[in-house]
Amino acid sequence: MTKREFLDALGSRLSQLPKEEIEKQLAYYAELLDDMTEDGIPEARAVEKLGAPEEIAKTVLQDSPLPMLVKSRVKSGGGWTALRVVLLVLGAPVWLPILLLIFAVLLSVYVVIWALIVVLFACVLAIALAGLALMVAAFVVPTILAYRTLALGGGFALAGLSILAFFGALAAARGLVKLTALIARGIKSIFIRKES
Repeated sequence: MTKREFLDALGSRLSQLPKEEIEKQLAYYAELLDDMTEDGIPEARAVEKLGAPEEIAKTVLQDSPLPMLVKSRVKSGGGWTALRVVLLVLGAPVWLPILLLIFAVLLSVYVVIWALIVVLFACVLAIALAGLALMVAAFVVPTILAYRTLALGGGFALAGLSILAFFGALAAARGLVKLTALIARGIKSIFIRKES
């Protein structure tokens, strides 16, 4: 595949972006290819090194801001005809509550995920504070040596458990953050048209 064929294929797959954004992306990849050919890499090899235009376009579209994709999708809809406006107004009592419901459900899923992250770290903090309280109580509360030893041992056990729980909560938080990113990409993919 030549540089021109690659750029044409990439441009056609990015057709749902605004014209300026397409030109910016094509200029970037053209410059990348020019730099590779200046470094002595043959043009066909340089194009092959970049990857398939389909994959690059998919990545560019996923990285594009959602408002840009929505605007370009609305603009490419063929304009506002009288029939569309009438159907939009008459259908509002049906589609508006459904749209608000979908938005509310997605927002609540995000809130629950982030609340779960906060709860995980709150539990870790509670375990650590309980361990610290037991260690302090072992020396402050007047009691027999066996109870002091038990409190001190329990405090150390809870302190160790809090360290392990912190790393577990950190791993779970990373996974939940990746889940929110996956959900966001899924929502964004609704606005990315499939090019044939």
